[in-house]
Amino acid sequence: MDNFERLLTSDLLPTAVVAQSVDNQWIPPELLGHVLKHGKSILDVQEKLERQARADYIRALINSPQVLVNRAFLYNNPLVFKDFTEDSPDRDSFIALANSGAIVQFLLGEHRPDDRPAALSDEAAANYTVLQEGWEAWRGVVKRARIHSARSTGTATRRTRDFSTRDWRRNSQNG
Repeated sequence: MDNFERLLTSDLLPTAVVAQSVDNQWIPPELLGHVLKHGKSILDVQEKLERQARADYIRALINSPQVLVNRAFLYNNPLVFKDFTEDSPDRDSFIALANSGAIVQFLLGEHRPDDRPAALSDEAAANYTVLQEGWEAWRGVVKRARIHSARSTGTATRRTRDFSTRDWRRNSQNG
């Protein structure tokens, strides 16, 4: 899959936002306070948490010309991937947003939008999993859309080779 737009963080729009609420481990401070104060579990407030996370995600899409989404949130959070499963009535809209660059995937150790997360082959990341339904839906989007992907350059990890800004740009020019 070479049909994707490689972006540097400097290419992002000044008004781009990060969709933090779609992190499947996110909980807003006021809801966390309620959970702690009343001795509740996250499961006790799951429905409210999902409604709030979904509303924040949609609000980001409406109010910002560009929304940066961590690659894992795209396929690990049903609140996001329900928009682009094969049977979703919103699939074409999601693909249009991805094509336009309104949704930008933020890569970490990966080099391409369809790279399986590097953490899956790292035994040190034993708690990292991928929801298969979301992963398959994401792979379907990648086949149909020109995904805009950004990644932080110049930071090596032990799982991936370092890409300099020049390498990222050159690879973009070549495919």
